[in-house]
Amino acid sequence: MKYIITESQLKNLRIRRNIPTELRKYITSSFEWLNPKAFNNFDEFLERVIFSSSRDFTSEYMGDVQDVEDYYSLWDFLKPIVKDIVMNEYYDEILNYYNSNLK
Repeated sequence: MKYIITESQLKNLRIRRNIPTELRKYITSSFEWLNPKAFNNFDEFLERVIFSSSRDFTSEYMGDVQDVEDYYSLWDFLKPIVKDIVMNEYYDEILNYYNSNLK
C-alpha cells in the first residue's frame, strides 16, 4: 500500500524520504523486542507495537526539530499510517510471533 505524504503534511524532508523503508524496520523491531508475556492479550500487544513504532520513528527522524508541538503533530499523523501498515502487512507475522512466544 502506498501513502502520499505532501510537504505541507511533513515539513521534514528526511522523514518523508524514510517512511516507506525505515518505518517498516521500526515496526519489525518493535514487535520482536516486546515480550508477549507482559501483555494481557494480543490486542494490547498489537496496540503497543503501533505505539512504539510510531514513537520511535518520530523520535529518530525528528532529532533536528526543536518544537515539541511539531513532534507530537508528526506522531499523531504517523499513528494511523503505522496502524494501517501493521494491520495490512504485518498482522499475521505479529500474531505468529505473539503466539509462539507465549509458550
